[in-house]
Amino acid sequence: MFTEIERMQYEAAHQRYLDIQRRKSELPEKDKRLFEELKSVEIGRYDVSCSTVLMIADVYQNSAVNAFNTIFRLGFMKGERKGRKAQRELMRR
Repeated sequence: MFTEIERMQYEAAHQRYLDIQRRKSELPEKDKRLFEELKSVEIGRYDVSCSTVLMIADVYQNSAVNAFNTIFRLGFMKGERKGRKAQRELMRR
């Protein structure tokens, strides 16, 4: 069974999730399509580890705005790695 603190943490997290879903539903259609497209991207093993996400969140005190450049660069770096791997596989054929 959950403690009272755990129940309150769950309820707060659930409310944040619902708020995010509400804000997404209020977006213009082109922005909704962007989120759907992002959700469908297969990244396989190039996904960011939980420990990396938590470390970045800690460094930037959970501010996505402040962390944006680092997050973008991390995604770009992982995308380049995936691209280089795909190129190597093409060269082997």
